[in-house]
Amino acid sequence: MLVTFVVDLLSNFKLQGELFAGGGFIVNAATHPLTIGSIVVLGMLSSLLSAWIAAILWTRYGRAFPGLAGTYFALVVGVLAASVMELSTFIAMRDLSELFVGAGAEAGTRFETASAVIRGLRNGMHFTGKVLGGASVMAFFLLLFRARLVPRWMSAFGALAALLQMASVARPLFGGGHLRDARPAGHCLCQHVDLAPYKRFCAWYGSRCRRRARCVTTGTDWRIFHGRPTGFVVNIPTA
Repeated sequence: MLVTFVVDLLSNFKLQGELFAGGGFIVNAATHPLTIGSIVVLGMLSSLLSAWIAAILWTRYGRAFPGLAGTYFALVVGVLAASVMELSTFIAMRDLSELFVGAGAEAGTRFETASAVIRGLRNGMHFTGKVLGGASVMAFFLLLFRARLVPRWMSAFGALAALLQMASVARPLFGGGHLRDARPAGHCLCQHVDLAPYKRFCAWYGSRCRRRARCVTTGTDWRIFHGRPTGFVVNIPTA
């Protein structure tokens, strides 16, 4: 699981940060084919590794805890399906960007609708996958709690953290947060999630945002500010 966490950090901070910086994917995707390929391959490896771990736990604890083990496995499979859908949108981004760049000055606003549709599909699958991922992590820690594989207070803390993560990333699915393209340099896309343990960390990042300074954060998300990744929120970069 630590390996999947590191892979996700690399994809979201480094690779996707390059893709969505500056003019956004409509401008950058055509010139970053290797970056897009890396995002897709790393995303698939991360999801498949998680599914493999879930299968091992199902084999080991399926008889003793069929409900929790089965739920964890099913949720991880759901994350894999959402990941496949999300990663496929990156290929669509590249193809659309190539058409946009090829059109040159004649492109005008003709690509805005298609760009918005692809961006919406990507963000929708991304946030859905992160909610499912949070649910799978909570099921994982509940399984650890029942099986007493680690001290129970650690399992309880992990389950609570997963619940907070789901509450954070689910907001855009119900109209909260922002799912807009981060194309204009200096535009800060921040979500407002009041989680007290992270207020000090948020204040540091929020001070760098000249718009919407209350960027309360919870984990690993970036936000564009002067063309650079600047915020965190549980592994959810907005396209």
